[in-house]
Amino acid sequence: MKKTTKKIAAIGFGVAFAFGTLAVPTAATAQVSSVTTARVSSAPMVSEVGEIQPFATIKLLVKCHIVDHAGEGAKTIGYVVGSGSGNTQTKARAAARSDANAYLHPGEYPRHCQYSSNLTKWRLGVDRLP
Repeated sequence: MKKTTKKIAAIGFGVAFAFGTLAVPTAATAQVSSVTTARVSSAPMVSEVGEIQPFATIKLLVKCHIVDHAGEGAKTIGYVVGSGSGNTQTKARAAARSDANAYLHPGEYPRHCQYSSNLTKWRLGVDRLP
């Protein structure tokens, strides 16, 4: 006796055709429609106003000595405080440091910076020594 086999081809919408037979819905179709999946998205959320809000924002203050290297040598002439925020600690520190650098005059640079997440710890701006 000769064995005959029928090949089954499945197509995208969940119907299997057996060559030489009628179309029969597959069991996978019933399972897919009843299964729900939860997806966690890492994309930023859009607020009601239309602004893009990241999931986590880190806000920092930075306080640095102002060093004046013009003239007869480098000397500390005061403090500068800047603020910044970012999605990571590194980005928040870079933004705060960039804000602090905006207060400096030519010939000055920040040194010995301290970072704080307490946003009321220092007053923003420059405190130059008399």
